[in-house]
Amino acid sequence: MEDTTTSAIKRTYVVIREETIEELEGAVSYHMAKGWAPLGGISVEPEYDGDCKIFYIQAVGKPTE
Repeated sequence: MEDTTTSAIKRTYVVIREETIEELEGAVSYHMAKGWAPLGGISVEPEYDGDCKIFYIQAVGKPTE
């Protein structure tokens, strides 16, 4: 018997990428207020083009009808 409880839910997701953890927190909070939920944990992406920037990344998802 197939489990249809999860297969019936379709999700839309976006990946948020910000230069500071504070900016990421703000962007994630904004999306959460609109009904989105964080998916997984935060990732850190170093940029290797000589400027030593670090980006903070979080995926958020929202069930679709």
